[in-house]
Amino acid sequence: MAGRIHGFLGGVLMTSSLAYLTAYEFKSKQNTISKSLLESSNLIEHRNDPIEHKSNVVQFRTRDGINETVKDIWNEEVIRGVNWLYSINLTNYGKVLIDKIAGSVN
Repeated sequence: MAGRIHGFLGGVLMTSSLAYLTAYEFKSKQNTISKSLLESSNLIEHRNDPIEHKSNVVQFRTRDGINETVKDIWNEEVIRGVNWLYSINLTNYGKVLIDKIAGSVN
């Protein structure tokens, strides 16, 4: 008898948890959609307003020392090397190698 009660209570807990999470997701999506609709409405309402011109000043940041610059260059080279390794199609090379070995055996 206790097993049935525990199973029932476990089912109630799981069902209520799923219902709560579903309601939470609906509410969070509703806020996102509402914000998007408000932004679109504002764009449509203010489409004839004059455009504010921005300054043409170029902003840039500098490093404190050459060490950080060297680290950035090193990281960029490492990332480029890893991307190159990932771009190699080893399956194709394996097939070509197997075909050559099979051709030389015959």
